[in-house]
Amino acid sequence: MASLVFALQRHIMSLSTDHYLERAEAQRHHIYQQLISLVGLLTKTSELMASELQQGAPRAKWIECEIDALVDYLHAHRSEGSQGGKFKDTTYNAAAAHLQPLLAGGKLKDGKSVKGKWGQVSKTYSDLTTQTNLAS
Repeated sequence: MASLVFALQRHIMSLSTDHYLERAEAQRHHIYQQLISLVGLLTKTSELMASELQQGAPRAKWIECEIDALVDYLHAHRSEGSQGGKFKDTTYNAAAAHLQPLLAGGKLKDGKSVKGKWGQVSKTYSDLTTQTNLAS
């Protein structure tokens, strides 16, 4: 009788072990399939990004009234800037939102494009000021 109980216990253990291994294998296969899908998506995304870079992503086009409004806005918020004329991203984002009603066409201005335009405008101003001071 004891050997029969022992044999039944061993058989039950082998069944649950086999079931566990089958379940683990199924989970491993599912994870593997998900990884393959993820790699495919990442590959497509990187290819798309590379093609956009080659084609040149749409750039913000600036018209004079937008530049004037940008300078006026940043001047009005100069307390948010540093001594070097740089601002935090939140200020650039707020300036972009302020410029939205003036959009005449092209790409919508965002904080990054506002920051870039401000860098160009402030450098031009600095260069002109330096030349004027040298000429005096």
